[in-house]
Amino acid sequence: MVKRDMKKMLLLVPEIHFLNLPLYWLCSFIFKVKVYAIAYPVLHKLKGRIELLDLSDYLSWEKCTAIRDEAVAVSEDILSNFSTSKWQVKIRHHNVNMHLKAKQDFQKEVEKILFLSAVQKACCSGQALIINSSRFKYLLALDR
Repeated sequence: MVKRDMKKMLLLVPEIHFLNLPLYWLCSFIFKVKVYAIAYPVLHKLKGRIELLDLSDYLSWEKCTAIRDEAVAVSEDILSNFSTSKWQVKIRHHNVNMHLKAKQDFQKEVEKILFLSAVQKACCSGQALIINSSRFKYLLALDR
């Protein structure tokens, strides 16, 4: 009888929502599933074996700060090519500039990608796998 001393593969998930919760819940029986964010508070009660990713287990405070700075730089570099005039919205006779909110949301997504890739690098011997969502694939394509 051979003793298996292999750790479970770690799946790093960017976000859990109602549609993908059953899939990752089933995966949690085979793999160790850690999620960066949970979309709705009610899902915290339903997550079961899925764990929230604690960045302090893998990264130092200085590294987290450096990643946030890098995310700001990357997002500003990508968004410098986008027109701000297209983010003007007229709501009830008021002009609203959604440009800053769009930049802020985009920067959060870039930050999420960078944090998950840093956690993947911090895990030894290739035991971590990032699950790319369609949003991740789109954002990664913008950088090319």
